[in-house]
Amino acid sequence: MRVGSYDLVRLLARGGMADIYLGRGADGRLAAVKVMNRRRALDAEAAAMFLDETKLGMLFDHPNIVETLEVGTEAGQPYCVMELVHGVDLRAMLNAAAAAGTRIPYGVAVTMVIEVAAGLEHAHRRAAPDGTPLQLVHRDVSLSNVMVGHDGTVKILDFGIASTAVQTVHTAPGIVRGKASYMAPEQCLAEAIDARADVFALGVVLYEITTGMRCFHGTSDFERMVAVVRGAYHLPSAIYADFPAELEHVIARALARCPDQRYQSCAELANALADVQLLHGWEGDIVGWMYSLYGQVPLPDGAAPAAPAASLTIPARPRFARGTNSDGYEPRDTTMTRMELASDFGSSDEDDEPTRGTMRLRLGTNSIAPGGNTS
Repeated sequence: MRVGSYDLVRLLARGGMADIYLGRGADGRLAAVKVMNRRRALDAEAAAMFLDETKLGMLFDHPNIVETLEVGTEAGQPYCVMELVHGVDLRAMLNAAAAAGTRIPYGVAVTMVIEVAAGLEHAHRRAAPDGTPLQLVHRDVSLSNVMVGHDGTVKILDFGIASTAVQTVHTAPGIVRGKASYMAPEQCLAEAIDARADVFALGVVLYEITTGMRCFHGTSDFERMVAVVRGAYHLPSAIYADFPAELEHVIARALARCPDQRYQSCAELANALADVQLLHGWEGDIVGWMYSLYGQVPLPDGAAPAAPAASLTIPARPRFARGTNSDGYEPRDTTMTRMELASDFGSSDEDDEPTRGTMRLRLGTNSIAPGGNTS
């Protein structure tokens, strides 16, 4: 079967909105081909959301965002072709680390979050082709939406429920979208959000990959959002007595309930993490870590990749310029109330799917009163 200019090799994953296939282009390049299923393609709103996501992906040009290669419609079904990341998502990585009886090294965890922050900062600063600022908020930053390649690449993906100034489908008043455990308090309350909501979500990711524990937990979306709004999570140092104080401070600020008390951008968060990494002399050897955890993993087409070198040199990562708009708005010239072990971050996790239509939490009688951590 052929979709656009790609031959479909085999099914990789099946979802409620679309199916993802391994595709091969005429030049032999492998890619991930996302095809909207026929039933959902008949839903005008769903089809518009899918097209919004694919068009949005074409505006990004950053090594830490999954690249969109081609978009179109085949036999009435919208599709998009994305670069194939030969690796795993952070949720799968936590599972593998737990199964191996180990934790993600601090240096690797911090480096991965810095990389994700760089991709998000780029997305937050982008503009539409006519120069209109996108004012983008991803709204779904989470473990399952960060891919880490065996070659050390780190990519943010799935802008399917991102809010922008140019989208055609808008969230109705009083409705929230996102994964409950990763939504910022203002997002849970259906208040106005900006890029700082993504800073909060990335803080949750940082917490979870450095502790191997849930940050905000509950048995339902409601309970998880209650925990978020109350700031009910255990400090990392309450889990590990030797948890680095400087890293805990960064996490606490990223998770501040008030947006004004958080890092004001992903760039600011990345700079703070770079300072902590430099202070402790942590190495961000992602390739070595992936090899130690997974060994040599064949490519999807069966070819065997080369084993990593025994000694790796990690290049210095450029810092974001403080107080500057490094990307500008220029368009592209031509993606815890109860602690649990990391093994609970499985593919069947109850919080793995975003809430695409949950009513906001209401403050007042029989509702949530903020409490817990006030950082």
